[in-house]
Amino acid sequence: MSERQPLTTEDKLWGVTCGLLFGAGVGGHALRLVTLDGDFGPRFLVAGFACLLYAVAGSLAWAEKKSGLWISILGPVGGVTAVLLAPGASIDTFQIVLGVPQAVATVLAIWILWRTRG
Repeated sequence: MSERQPLTTEDKLWGVTCGLLFGAGVGGHALRLVTLDGDFGPRFLVAGFACLLYAVAGSLAWAEKKSGLWISILGPVGGVTAVLLAPGASIDTFQIVLGVPQAVATVLAIWILWRTRG
């Protein structure tokens, strides 16, 4: 049996990004679905779509596919736009708190894409 190689910095960055996408992206939006308590309005649709989107992004990042990183960069932009365009909606404390780990995932995704360009 061959010995395991130590993880590189790149592997660790991919892993943290993947964990943030699953934790904050999927877990946070699933929690949002629960807190909406059956209100099947625009916020429910945005949160449900975000769960699916970040599940795909996390899976792609787990497989070290750059498309998962691009989703982690563009996903929050689409989410904020959707919330701001929804009638009677505004960004609330829950979304700001959820945005912090997503911002970290976005910065890590940009960092990985920068280091692996070319």
